[in-house]
Amino acid sequence: MNRRKESLFIILSTSLYMIGIAGSRPIVTLYASELGASYFEIGLLVTLFSVLPLVSSIFLGRKIDKIGQWKPLLASVGLGGLSLSFPLLFRGIAGIYGSQIIGGLAQIIFVVAFQSFVGRHSKKKMRDYFVAIFSIGMASGQFAGPLLGGLIAERMSYVNSMAILGLFIFMTFPMLLLLNVKNISQAKRMDREAIKEKANDLLKIADLRRAIVISAVILLAKDIFTAYFPLLGVDKGFSLTAIGIIISLNSAAGLIIRIVLPALLVKFNESQIIVCTIISAGLLFSLFPLFENALLCSILSLLLGFSLGIGQPLSISMTINALPVQRVGEGLGVRLTVNKMTQVLGPLLLGGISSVMGMTSVFYFCSAAILTGSVNLLKKNS
Repeated sequence: MNRRKESLFIILSTSLYMIGIAGSRPIVTLYASELGASYFEIGLLVTLFSVLPLVSSIFLGRKIDKIGQWKPLLASVGLGGLSLSFPLLFRGIAGIYGSQIIGGLAQIIFVVAFQSFVGRHSKKKMRDYFVAIFSIGMASGQFAGPLLGGLIAERMSYVNSMAILGLFIFMTFPMLLLLNVKNISQAKRMDREAIKEKANDLLKIADLRRAIVISAVILLAKDIFTAYFPLLGVDKGFSLTAIGIIISLNSAAGLIIRIVLPALLVKFNESQIIVCTIISAGLLFSLFPLFENALLCSILSLLLGFSLGIGQPLSISMTINALPVQRVGEGLGVRLTVNKMTQVLGPLLLGGISSVMGMTSVFYFCSAAILTGSVNLLKKNS
């Protein structure tokens, strides 16, 4: 398969999957709020999405290294599509809990398997290119998902909206067939010597540790914005469509910045780019509670998307390049375990804070956490 076709199928596979996942996340918090859930319960719901990934990422990474990426990707498509049907099949808060638990597991399998596929089947000189293509596909889905989800939710119930978004996940399957994942993923499995190594040994790699810090800070910010801005927007009187557009603009900016990132890396040092963008993200978070106008919030969302969109592809490339080729899946699992630990503890903490101090406090505390992370990066670069 030529590079152009392969790039197209990678983008379609990842974007379709993320349309379903990203489109459902704002709907989950709004539906929970409609059912009478408190801010703390909503924080718990956000956390549940990351619980199984937290405890299983390393195991899944090692498993994928052993068996290849095809079967895990199939499982992620089936579980992901099914998870968005749960609120329709099981009405009430229990259906949302089930949806978040299974959906989180499905997404982590998809991400680890697909990143491993991209990182291991391509030659090193093409690896950054395919990681960038993967990131563009993910960002495309994260842009289109909330927009489509908001438009659909304006016209029908929350549970029906989630079920429709689940169909986008199922549409990923034919794209994986066209990408020929089944045959390509059989190569370069983990050898016997790699099996004896422990995951903790990978943390001795300095570049991997740095990539983990960058990714954890950015994912915390992204998740908090996606989950809590809809509630802040409702408090400000924004429509569901307006909220969906504002969140989609954030993802659109992430998509745009990924496209121009190679040009930025030619002119600027990678470390300087990462630190500057994380600092700007922390400052932007603190501004959202101050504006009541949807247009101003849209501008802030766009700027925040530019800031958050740079770090993820860079951290993925850093992770893959720092790892032995036969332990890529495991290393990605280590990285995602730390990410998910942040995503579990962050929403729980902020959910409790918002219950006591109000919704705006979430954005101020998240701003402080991001800026603290940037200070740590500055120390490492000094």
